[in-house]
Amino acid sequence: PTKIFVSHPADTNVDHRALPLYLRVALWDVEERISRPEIYPYLVHHRNFPDPRGYWPQKPLDPPPEMDLGSQRWRRFPLPPADVERKFSAVMAYRSQVSYNPNYLVSFARGNELFGRYPPIVLKPVEESAVAGDDSGTALEHEGVPAQGRPEAGRVIYARRGDSVVITLRIPGIGGLLNGANIFLNGYRRDVPFGDMPKYRIHVRRGGTARVYNRHNPVMVEGVTVTRQGNDLTVTVPLDILERPEYILACVRGGRTDGPDTATAWRVLEVPDYERR
Repeated sequence: PTKIFVSHPADTNVDHRALPLYLRVALWDVEERISRPEIYPYLVHHRNFPDPRGYWPQKPLDPPPEMDLGSQRWRRFPLPPADVERKFSAVMAYRSQVSYNPNYLVSFARGNELFGRYPPIVLKPVEESAVAGDDSGTALEHEGVPAQGRPEAGRVIYARRGDSVVITLRIPGIGGLLNGANIFLNGYRRDVPFGDMPKYRIHVRRGGTARVYNRHNPVMVEGVTVTRQGNDLTVTVPLDILERPEYILACVRGGRTDGPDTATAWRVLEVPDYERR
């Protein structure tokens, strides 16, 4: 294929959220045999999106404001009025969905198509002090609650320090507000089937301790540490326990005691020039 259209890694529907990961792994598996296709991730489920709801053919389809920030790259393709009408007619033929929620899918028949993607985060080695920056971070996204009047959800910062990947959760007012967090890390390397690679979930407890799971099973691993300084909760994970990957599929889901869970999009972390054995 030359173009692939796929759901978005920040979609709040868990199936839609997972599909881009399978696509990414499949393309890595065959990248030496095919030309690299263009990927067009489209967002469907997210808080207050599209806004407003209903058939508004003259309005643009814009991303949620909280996702129109940082490293997210959006592409807009204008549609002539005749194509907007064709899209509306096609949506109306989806009778089961239209009868269930008449104003939802027709909200996507607007003056443009919208696709968004995150670039990979390249994990270049940094000094410990450099982790204080947030150039490689991704903003946590509120799910199901208005952003107005709420404390900032926080940020996640990915970095590499020596032979470890470092994940920093920067949460204003962290004291008493962090209700635990789960960090998901799935490594990929070309010479090992993806199904055989570990699939780690690191559950960081409110007190600053962590428990590690491989798939659904608790495991004992050496070198995973949790430190807390001010509003930062930093988790350090040796690349060795991830089987020295070329890429890491990463996501953080956390909760605060003052509101519902929040989650980052799934991100691709690239580990360049790392010795593998």
